[in-house]
Amino acid sequence: MIPPEVIGNVLDRVSIVEVIGRYTEIKKSGRNYLAVCPFHQEKTPSFSISEEKRLYHCFGCGASGNTLHFLMEYRKLSFMEALQELAKIASIDLSVYSDEKEYGTAGERDILLKINKESMQYFHSQLLESSDAKGARDYLKKRKLTDGMIRDFRIGFGGNGWNNLTVFLKDRGFGDDPILKSGVACQGNEGLFDRFKGRIIFPIFDRDGNTVGFGGRILSEDKSQAKYLNSPENQIFHKGGLLYSLNFAREEIIKKKEALIVEGYMDVIALHQNGIKNAVAPLGTALTINQLDALKRYADSVVFIFDGDEAGINAANRALDIAVESELNQNVVILPGKKDPYDYSMEKGGEAFLKYTADKRLLPVDFKLKYFARKIDILKNKVKFVLSIFPYVKRVKSSIIREENLKKIGEFIGEDYSVILSEYQHYLRNDKSTGFILRDTSLRTPALNSLEAELISMLLIKPEAVQEVGDILKDEMFSDSEARRIFSVIRDQASLNTGGIIASLEKGEIFDRVSEYAQGDLITIPVIIESAYRLKAHYLNREISNLSRLIAKFQGESNFSEVQKYNKMQESLKKESFAVNEKIENCAREKELSD
Repeated sequence: MIPPEVIGNVLDRVSIVEVIGRYTEIKKSGRNYLAVCPFHQEKTPSFSISEEKRLYHCFGCGASGNTLHFLMEYRKLSFMEALQELAKIASIDLSVYSDEKEYGTAGERDILLKINKESMQYFHSQLLESSDAKGARDYLKKRKLTDGMIRDFRIGFGGNGWNNLTVFLKDRGFGDDPILKSGVACQGNEGLFDRFKGRIIFPIFDRDGNTVGFGGRILSEDKSQAKYLNSPENQIFHKGGLLYSLNFAREEIIKKKEALIVEGYMDVIALHQNGIKNAVAPLGTALTINQLDALKRYADSVVFIFDGDEAGINAANRALDIAVESELNQNVVILPGKKDPYDYSMEKGGEAFLKYTADKRLLPVDFKLKYFARKIDILKNKVKFVLSIFPYVKRVKSSIIREENLKKIGEFIGEDYSVILSEYQHYLRNDKSTGFILRDTSLRTPALNSLEAELISMLLIKPEAVQEVGDILKDEMFSDSEARRIFSVIRDQASLNTGGIIASLEKGEIFDRVSEYAQGDLITIPVIIESAYRLKAHYLNREISNLSRLIAKFQGESNFSEVQKYNKMQESLKKESFAVNEKIENCAREKELSD
C-alpha cells in the first residue's frame, strides 16, 4: 500500500506539462497551458493544464485528472504502472512499499529481468552471428521472415552447447540460484544446463517491453522433445496473464479499439510483417480470462482467428467458452482451406487477409450453431442440439444478447422464439448450476450532495481556508461519509499539501470539480467561506425539518413534554439558521463590492 503522502510527493516532483507534452503539443496561456484534447477530436484547444495544481481539465469533453490519471487514460496503464513510471522520473524508490508476498522483493525481480535481458541479447546475437545458427537462419528464411521482423521481435537461437548461456551469465556475475529461478537453465546431475539448447527463441515481453520469458521452437525432428517449450512460471513470468506481442501491438489496438487473437508466434509475426499490427497470441496454451482482461484496457472488441482444420475449429469453440465471461465484444473467423494466419497472410498479403476477416467474421452464437450442426443431426434431434448450446447462452452476461441468441437458435432450426424460450426456461429449471441475482435498488449509493462536493473541491484547491471553515462546520454537518472523511483529513494534516489526497480520490464529482477549478482564479477564501455557510444553512434546515417530524409524532401521541423539548431545540436552530443566512448575505454583499 503506497501512502497518500508518498503519491503526493511523486506528483509534486513531476511536471504534468512535461508528461502531457510528450503526447500532444502544449502552449502557454496565462498561468496555465492549453492543448488540443488528446481524448476527443477538436480543432480549437479546450484542454487546460495547471502546472501549479498538477491537474488538467478539458472544457470540451470533460476529461480531467492529474498526471497519474492522464497516463492511466491515455496509455491505458494500471494505477501502479503509472505511479512507477512517474516515480522513476521523480527518482523516488517505491520498492519499500511493495507487497513481497504478491510481488517478491524488488531486488529479486530486477535480477530476473536483468538475466532475461542478457539472455535475450545473447540468443539474438547467436542467431545473427554464430555458425551454429545456420540451420535456424535457414529455417527463418524459408518461413520468409524479413531481417526487420527478426530484429524487431528479437528472435534468437539457443545455441548447440549444453551450458553456453549459463557460462555467459556467470561471466556477467549472476549466480546459480537466480539463473535457475529465471528459467533459462535447468538443474542437472553435473550442474546447470541450458533449457533452450538447439531451439529458435521467441522472447516474451510484458506490455512495457521487459523481457519476462522465452518460447523456444525445436529445429530437429526429435519426436521425444516438445515442439515448443516455454519458460517456467516464476516471479516475473505468468503465462496465463501474458499475450505474445502485446507490447508491440498495444498502440494499434488502442487506435483500432480491436485486437486480433491468433494461436502462434509465427502467426503474429507474419501478420505484423504484412502490416497488421494489432495481432497477439496466447503463449502456446489455452486462452485465459486474465489475458482478455489485459486486452480490455485497450480494446472494445476481439476477433479470434483460427485455422480451418478440426483442431482450429475446436480451439475456437474453447476460446468462446472462456471469452463468454469477458465484457469484450467478440467475433470468430475460421480461415479457408485449413490455412493458419501465417499461411494466409504470407500467400495473399495483409489487405486480402483483412478483407477476408472482415467479410467472414461470425458472432459467437452463429459460430456455435454451425459448430454443433456439424456434430448433431438437427432433423433427428432438435432437442439435443439446443441443449448443446444452452450452457453457452446461460453464461452470456447481457440479457439483451441472450434473447438475441435464443431468437437465432429458433431461426436456425426453424422453430418459433416462444418454443425456444420455453425449452430454455425448462433447461434453467432443471440446471442445478443456475443462479439468480436479485438487485435491491434501495441499496444504491445516493448522489453526493452538490454543496458538499463544491466545498471539498475548493478546499483541496485552497487548503489554507480549512481553519476558518473548521470554525464554521462540524464533521456531522456533512451527510456524505466520503466528503466528511476528506474534510477531516484536510483539517487535521500538518501540511497544506493536498496533492496526496487528490491523487487518492476516485474519479467522480469531487475530482472533476477539483480539476476544473484548478484551471482558473475564481476560487478565493471568501468564496469558500460563503460556501461553508451555505452548507451549514443546508444542514440546519435539514435538522429543523427532522425536528418538525418528531414534534408531529409526539403531538399525535399526546406526549407534550417531548413536544416542548423538541420545540425549544427547533427554536434554537431557527435562530442559528437566521444568523447563518445573514452571514451568507454579508458574503454576497462583500463580493459585489469587491467586483
